[in-house]
Amino acid sequence: MRFRDVKEHHTRTVLPVAHITHGADAPHRSHRKPIVLFVFGEHARELITSEVGLWLARLLVDNSSAVYEWPELAAAFERAENNTSSSSNSGSSSGRDWPSLARSWVQEVLAKVEVQIVPIESLDSRRQVEEGKLCVRKTARNVDLNRNWPFAWQKEDPGDEQYGGTTPFSEPQSRLMKQVVDANGHRLLGYVNVHSGEWALYTPWDSKPAYGSGMPADMPELVATVGRICNCKVGPAGAVSGYLAFGSSMDFLYVAKRVPYPLTVEVYGGGGFGKLQPGEANKPLAQFDLIARPDREPAAPAPLPRRRALQQQQQQRQHQQQVQHSQQQPQLQAQLKLQQAEPQQQHAPDRWSHTQLLSRLNKASQKHSSSSSSSNSSSSSSSQGAARPSKRRRLRHRLHLLDAGSSAADALLPAAAVFASRSAAAGGAGDGVHAVGLLALPHPDPLLTAADTDGAAVAAGGLPGIEASEQQQQQQQHGFMHAQRLPALRQQALLQITKSQLEEEAHSAANPDIAAAASAGLAAAAAMQATGRVDTALAWQQQQQPPLDVAATQQQVTQQAGDADVILGLVARAAKDQQACFNMFNPPNEAEYRRVVADWLASFLLMLRHMANGEGYKTVEATVSQRRSSRG
Repeated sequence: MRFRDVKEHHTRTVLPVAHITHGADAPHRSHRKPIVLFVFGEHARELITSEVGLWLARLLVDNSSAVYEWPELAAAFERAENNTSSSSNSGSSSGRDWPSLARSWVQEVLAKVEVQIVPIESLDSRRQVEEGKLCVRKTARNVDLNRNWPFAWQKEDPGDEQYGGTTPFSEPQSRLMKQVVDANGHRLLGYVNVHSGEWALYTPWDSKPAYGSGMPADMPELVATVGRICNCKVGPAGAVSGYLAFGSSMDFLYVAKRVPYPLTVEVYGGGGFGKLQPGEANKPLAQFDLIARPDREPAAPAPLPRRRALQQQQQQRQHQQQVQHSQQQPQLQAQLKLQQAEPQQQHAPDRWSHTQLLSRLNKASQKHSSSSSSSNSSSSSSSQGAARPSKRRRLRHRLHLLDAGSSAADALLPAAAVFASRSAAAGGAGDGVHAVGLLALPHPDPLLTAADTDGAAVAAGGLPGIEASEQQQQQQQHGFMHAQRLPALRQQALLQITKSQLEEEAHSAANPDIAAAASAGLAAAAAMQATGRVDTALAWQQQQQPPLDVAATQQQVTQQAGDADVILGLVARAAKDQQACFNMFNPPNEAEYRRVVADWLASFLLMLRHMANGEGYKTVEATVSQRRSSRG
């Protein structure tokens, strides 16, 4: 095995690539072998994909690796063998030595093909995930790399979850992947793009609801074998997944590069999303509609700009920015001088506090009473007196709106509870229950009436109309699990489920300190509204409820996270919505992790063995031999 970094220097982007083949053949035959390219870590939040890639490299390189002895790996091979056997001898494979067989298969595969592995394609967004942003899908430049390829590319809104960039190959990662593909050229036997979010194995088309023509005749057998191991849905992506993907790498390599085995794999889906239900079976590939692959790519991609041209464009943009900055500098200095010359009293706060609003309200009513008593007979005075109640109503309305704001909610809770909730919402250590969700707790003397339900939902930081009833949670779970696999719709459903879970936790007795803090906050709000004094309300609150022990809560969460796994520790300290996002794309515990890794290691090894002995291998080998003989 050897490593190399494919680099784009002017953007400082690196793409790591591992080359694995048989050691004895590496010096003189590796450049002649067909290549199978695996790509992992294209979407940052799908951490499990890179884990599977590293385990695959270990399986192929290290014959003494402990992964060969995993019982989960043997169970995966058992499922494939039992399903391929007839009913009369279905139990004959139970005594086979699977570790020895797997080692022999690895030697067989590497003697015939070269395996290339890209463990992480999007390194910049992976750094964001490791900083706690567990829901990041796109790159740091806000582009989905699997929508940035030329075939069937579409211009989307930058805020879309599947935004494919300004143009095809606009992203350095996609250009580097294109460079790797072009370097492999006619030797590319298979392309496997690995993702998570569901359990599935997909073939072309991505951009059409049909199966593509021109693929090897043994492709249905390969797909069926993997489908038996993962017990998941398989077939054409556009027809099975429920949505079309435009500008994907799989369609580009299928059409433009004529790769015999182009595949997309989804290795894990939270809640078993993509798994076959009892009595459910996959539809054979031959029964799908067939759309022929064009003889040539209908829309050839624009040539990639040369490095010098890109550097010149970057220098021109930097020069324009410097010119604009120098032109704006005198204006900014003049504005700064004016701001410094103005008295501080003229800068009113953006939002009034409760005491300021109450003071203005009292002054307005005092002026109104004095003016109405002294000028009863004057028509002008009476008209002014008639105008002032409307002003008073406006002030009351602003006070009511402020009651529904987040800053007011913070004032009603103990400082420790606010700190704990904000740290949890920001991904830090905490109890995992947002402070904004605590004001929705029932109270014997509720601050808001039934007519203010929407206002209470806003004050609670929740969504109007979302209740924590068991029936509605089941409906949300059903809609989340069985809806189309559109990322935006699934993300919206996920957020609704998370909100319901937070409300349920807030209502439960699992957090008595937080619940007591919320009750004290509501009572303090009522006291403050009656007296108009913040210090009175806070003093009453401190008498009723001691502050929450934030340090103890942080220590408890850290211990639960475990010191052995950095990623799981990061997830345990994250907010609830971030944890739910992680669990949707990644296994949440060690047992599930081992099962996912073992299932796909067995699938990839059998997939490689099938490619090395299939119809597509003969086609690629004949092309390689023909080109080698033509060069003399």
